[in-house]
Amino acid sequence: MNRPSPTASMATASLIFVICLSCVLVDQVNIGSAAAAPRTPGRTVSQSEIGLIFAYPNAFQWTDVGAFVGLIGSGYFARMSPDAIKVEHGRAQHFMPADDKGYSHFPYSRFKQYEAEEIAEGRDPLFITATYEGKRRPVYHSWSLNPSGGTPTTQPEMWFQAVNMSSDRYIDFWVNQYVKGVLWHNQPVRPNYWVGIDNCGFRWDLYGVLDDSNHFVRGVPWDPPFPQNRDQYLAFVAQFFHKLAKVAPEVNTMCNVGSMEDPGKFQEVWADIPGMMMEDIRNTNPQQRVKQQSIMNEASWFGEQGRVAILRSIIQPDNPDDLRFAYLIYLLVKGPNFFFAPQFSTKGSLAVPPSQYSAIRADLGEPTEAMRTEPDKGKGPPYNLYSRAYEGGIIYMNWTGGSKTIRLPSDRQYVDLGGRSVTSVTVPDLYATYVKIIH
Repeated sequence: MNRPSPTASMATASLIFVICLSCVLVDQVNIGSAAAAPRTPGRTVSQSEIGLIFAYPNAFQWTDVGAFVGLIGSGYFARMSPDAIKVEHGRAQHFMPADDKGYSHFPYSRFKQYEAEEIAEGRDPLFITATYEGKRRPVYHSWSLNPSGGTPTTQPEMWFQAVNMSSDRYIDFWVNQYVKGVLWHNQPVRPNYWVGIDNCGFRWDLYGVLDDSNHFVRGVPWDPPFPQNRDQYLAFVAQFFHKLAKVAPEVNTMCNVGSMEDPGKFQEVWADIPGMMMEDIRNTNPQQRVKQQSIMNEASWFGEQGRVAILRSIIQPDNPDDLRFAYLIYLLVKGPNFFFAPQFSTKGSLAVPPSQYSAIRADLGEPTEAMRTEPDKGKGPPYNLYSRAYEGGIIYMNWTGGSKTIRLPSDRQYVDLGGRSVTSVTVPDLYATYVKIIH
């Protein structure tokens, strides 16, 4: 059912970054030459690979940007080229009363009224509930409550309540009242405008209820017909995107990747999601190798599908090694429709100028095969050596827990970054480099 929409205004967003680096001992591994695999399909989106996630151009123009994630209603979208992707960052899985006036700009009050009408007609509620201590209660997302000692520290208008994403009634409302009615200003289609969805870790364990003492309680089974456990919840999320792709293929979504309880379910849950964004593709904390493995696996798989991704990395200013490391991670995982979005850790959310990493791209050209992952023989995953062959050379990234000396394929001649002819390359742990082919 279509209803008049409120006027969209500015929204807000917050992002968290972690960066560190270390090196350790030496071992040997041999990676042989492999026949070049068929190239992935050509690029089908903006030819510019410059991406921005809540950042601003720096030594380039808005018309140079290929994809930008910004606030809902941002005036910067109009400055971009017509073929560039404009992502208005909102939500889909939970909302709060304050969304009426800002943030995601979801028409919360209108949705509450619609839910009341549906319940009056004998249909299931659209906001999720759970029964605890004999009382039916709203199901909230813990991040929005920011509990301290179990008690919320934020105001109730900021509490995210989960919605019944897989309901056809909810999907109809989300598409017509929220996306087309609010984000798109009552237009049936806005070419190259995408809908960003925040909090896409999709973790059932982050939801819970407030008891009679106003303490947050996790893990309370939701009321039927809502999901009863983690696996049912992930299937419920996947169903939203599957149905959305069928009923509204004109609505492209780009989800902000988060950590899942079960990373093995990623491909199943993301099967029908056309776009992803990652806030930082480099996680060099040696205690979090599983997280970096998930980043590599998820982004690489997404690229193999030809889907769209904007991958950010937070760069220390005036540190070429830092930038090279981040860009090589991007090149390891990138698909034909990817965008690189490096951003300085200081300097007021300014992007890193592409001129600072264009020489690497000129050295390497385009990939000739998919990323390879070789687990350490002694430790196994996530202690992995990653590599990828390009037209102009080979990239190596070492996450094995110790330095690796890699024998290069014997069918070509190579030089290292210092221009020296080499037959092997040593890569410290938590580091990336590349060798160039002598043509």
